[in-house]
Amino acid sequence: MYVDGNWYVFFGKSGLNLSYKKSSDGSTWSSSVDLDSSDTDNRYPSVWVEGNTIYVVWVDNSSDTVEVNTINTASSDALGTQCTSADVGDDEVTTIAVADDGTVYVATEGTSAVLKLTFSGCTFTDITSGSGVGTLDEPTITTIGNNLHVVFDDTNLYS
Repeated sequence: MYVDGNWYVFFGKSGLNLSYKKSSDGSTWSSSVDLDSSDTDNRYPSVWVEGNTIYVVWVDNSSDTVEVNTINTASSDALGTQCTSADVGDDEVTTIAVADDGTVYVATEGTSAVLKLTFSGCTFTDITSGSGVGTLDEPTITTIGNNLHVVFDDTNLYS
C-alpha cells in the first residue's frame, strides 16, 4: 500500500513475527518492523488506510484471537495500542474496514464473525446477529462513508 509518499508491505507466517517493511522508492526496503514481537504465530494480516493511519488486523493462531493495531504515518510510524479480541474460534483470514467516523470493523472466516471495535478500552462487539452471515460464509467487508457493507458466501446459493 502507498501512504504519505511511502510503500508499506505487511507479512506474517508461522515462526515469524507479524511485520512490515517500508520503502520510499519501491526498490529499497527498510528492515522489518515487528507489530507484535510477543509471539511468532501471528498471520493473515489485512490493512486499511484512513488518512495518515494504517489499521492492521491479524489472527493470533495460538489463542484464536483477532488483534488490531494502528500505525501513524504522520508521526514516524508510531504504533498505537494493540487490541486483542476474545477467542473467536479457529479462524484463518480477517478483513478490516474503517468508517469515516473512525469506527473499526473486522470480519473473520471460519466462525464468520463481524466485529465492531471500540479502541477506547479495546472492546470488540460481535454484530453478526441478524446479518444473515453464518458459519463458514467467509464474509468480507468494506465501508462507504459511515456505512458498513458485508458480502459473504451463503452456501445455500449453490445448492
